[in-house]
Amino acid sequence: MMELTMDMALCQRRLAILWFSTCGAVFLLALIRIMFHGIPDDAAKQVWGFLLPNMVPTLSLMIAVLVAEAVAPPPQPKQGNRFLFQMAFWLSAAYLAVFLLMVLVPFGSMKPLMDADQQIWLTPLQGLATAALGAFFVKTS
Repeated sequence: MMELTMDMALCQRRLAILWFSTCGAVFLLALIRIMFHGIPDDAAKQVWGFLLPNMVPTLSLMIAVLVAEAVAPPPQPKQGNRFLFQMAFWLSAAYLAVFLLMVLVPFGSMKPLMDADQQIWLTPLQGLATAALGAFFVKTS
């Protein structure tokens, strides 16, 4: 029978690796695209206006939790709910995959990154992933 809990620090590291590696790759791709492909300033603002709100809030939450845990570690290792971790991980992976595709597809064609109508596909996934992450980080035993 599968255990219902997992080591919270391990789960946090796995989620942080997933988010920071994907968002780091997206950030570098955008930076390369803007710097080396002659993207005009107005288009660069559009790129950053799309990317940053889709990355920074979740990364900031993770940094805050990881720093808080590092500064004041609990007396005993915390346990996280396995189901909530898996839900947060897979919803995050789905969100980040769609997010990455929305960045990579126009990268190859040099079209604008995306317009507001296309972002409608990303918003529900972002909401679900963020809710799952919040539930996981709050629900510990």
